[in-house]
Amino acid sequence: MSQQIVPTQHILKDELSPEDMREQLLSKGFLRVNNLHFQQSDFMDISERLGQNFISEGLAEGQYRSVGASGRRQVLHRSESVFSAPGRYFELPLHGECYFEQRHPPHLLWFYCESGEGDYQSTTLCDGIALFERLNAEDQALFLNHPLCYERYHSADFWRTQYLVETPAALEDYLRSQDREWEWLENQGIKTRFTAPAVHMRKGVPVFINSFLPFGLRQLRRPEETRARVSFADGTPLDEALLLRVEAVAEGLTRRIDWKKGDIFVVDNTRMMHGREALSTEDPRKLQVRLSGCDVLEAFAP
Repeated sequence: MSQQIVPTQHILKDELSPEDMREQLLSKGFLRVNNLHFQQSDFMDISERLGQNFISEGLAEGQYRSVGASGRRQVLHRSESVFSAPGRYFELPLHGECYFEQRHPPHLLWFYCESGEGDYQSTTLCDGIALFERLNAEDQALFLNHPLCYERYHSADFWRTQYLVETPAALEDYLRSQDREWEWLENQGIKTRFTAPAVHMRKGVPVFINSFLPFGLRQLRRPEETRARVSFADGTPLDEALLLRVEAVAEGLTRRIDWKKGDIFVVDNTRMMHGREALSTEDPRKLQVRLSGCDVLEAFAP
């Protein structure tokens, strides 16, 4: 199925006012601008006009210490709040950032495209409000009334890298701060569980934003690759037909971002789910990402 490409506004840095940015985020859920001369300093300047409480790799109270160490992300700026966003050859289905593990996910995702060469992996985007509206009434009621449970397994080496802690006690402190349950396994491995709504209310409007599709589709199609699982919190197992219905509805609403050098793309992470398409080889793009709070979106945040 062909997908609509998210348009780009060609703009000078000083032409973009905070008011314009807020209006577009509230009306569309995203903002995309481009200038071939944009550098990382422009990216930092623009993001700081609207974002607050940038998420860094530091361990200060309220910061998201797993973000900088997640996957293969690397810190790219002395602020410790700008990370690489390396692509992989496999697809990543639509999801909200950090919804499978954070009690208070970031409000905004800021992306900057540094490189303009090669065949880029397209980023996908879907409005969680529209997605919920397109679900049938039975599925809407199911997701509204039954929270999701995300289950993950970490080796001792992995959780030390992922959460930037050295001891089991420090990890327990962090997991407790996010209302996560855990069970210690042999060799200091750990199994964690996190319960969160599948649907979040945005001033009375339901928004389908979660990590249901990445977890569910992987355990359905490639179960040998991961021990991570998603189910309903009351113990009801994942229903394949339900998963495929949600996937089909989401596909019909998905937009595509074809990256160009100098792109700055801002996503409302309280409303819009994002993902990435598959490539036959490793993605050559050079994307940077920064995550933040946002005062105008605080009322919408989970």
